[in-house]
Amino acid sequence: TEKKALLSPLLTGLMPSITGLGLMGAGAWLIAKAALQPPLYTLALGVTCVRACGIFRAVFRYLERYSGHKLAFNAYCQLQESIYALALSMLPLKSGPLSQGLWLERLIRDCSQLRDAYVRALLPLALNIIVTIAFCLVLYNCQPLLSLPLLLTFAFMAALGWLLTREPRSSPAKSAYRQEL
Repeated sequence: TEKKALLSPLLTGLMPSITGLGLMGAGAWLIAKAALQPPLYTLALGVTCVRACGIFRAVFRYLERYSGHKLAFNAYCQLQESIYALALSMLPLKSGPLSQGLWLERLIRDCSQLRDAYVRALLPLALNIIVTIAFCLVLYNCQPLLSLPLLLTFAFMAALGWLLTREPRSSPAKSAYRQEL
């Protein structure tokens, strides 16, 4: 059931990418065709495709955000409930020291970071990987030599993004400051 729940945001997330590619393709066709100065009625199909792809991209992006956030917030609520139940069984929260409250607050903050990581990092990265691999497979049929460098460039950019967004370790002065707060 959990894997089926992940499938909905992934499928609805692929659709904006596909319609975005359709939008670029239809726009490029329209520009190339219009450069030949044909009668206006021959461009109607291209104009209709551009409009349809633009509208459907917005609709599918909304559906992807809705289903992704719904899944993330449901998982967040379940995780918080289990943490509250575990903390309740482990800690005497009514009579415990202040550090237990700080510990519980840290757990809840970490839960919200997990929720945000899914919505802002994991889902977009998974969608980009799927679209890039599909594009490279299609490109491999046409130009096999261009497919591998594109895939390697994507892997390099993903690794670079991961390296640049890692949190630096906190300095002892910052830790002492946080302890005092």
